[in-house]
Amino acid sequence: MPECKKCHSDFPRVVVIDGKRRNLQRRTYCFGCSPFGNHNTRVLERVKERKSQGVVVKVCPTCTKEHIGPANKCAVCYFRQRKKQVAEKVAKIVGRSCWICGYGKTKNSLCFHHVSPENKKFQLSTRELMYKWERVYAEMHKCVFVCMNCHGEIHDGLISKTLVEKMRKAFWSKHDRGLNSVGRVEDS
Repeated sequence: MPECKKCHSDFPRVVVIDGKRRNLQRRTYCFGCSPFGNHNTRVLERVKERKSQGVVVKVCPTCTKEHIGPANKCAVCYFRQRKKQVAEKVAKIVGRSCWICGYGKTKNSLCFHHVSPENKKFQLSTRELMYKWERVYAEMHKCVFVCMNCHGEIHDGLISKTLVEKMRKAFWSKHDRGLNSVGRVEDS
């Protein structure tokens, strides 16, 4: 039986998880130290190394994983929270439904369409929302917020590009009244 490098307890080489037989021969830690599917073995090694050097190790209040660093939360929980905050900020600005047809049942079917692809610096997906807000906000100004069906129709030419450009200009000019250059409401 392999031995956990963190707590030194033995764990089985083969186990059944969700009805599937899993081979644990290459596993370094038991399920108590590293739950199945978390992929956190490198972090545990760093924590062990830093503990031996006398560095303060903190426990994340959200996921209860040990981490090293100045923040109270681990990096994964911090970025999850930030991603939610930025996505909510974007939703407050552009809304939660397609600008063309009004569809809004699920956020997974909505996307940004760059009206002028030649001016596109980056796509606006979940990963890119983690950029500085000023960059994200500037890139949003080049787009319309549409559902996947309307997005396909725009690319196929069923919805005219002039209509899409007019919608973009109308929305952003209306939105920018009362806002400063980085999307914050002006104090009056």
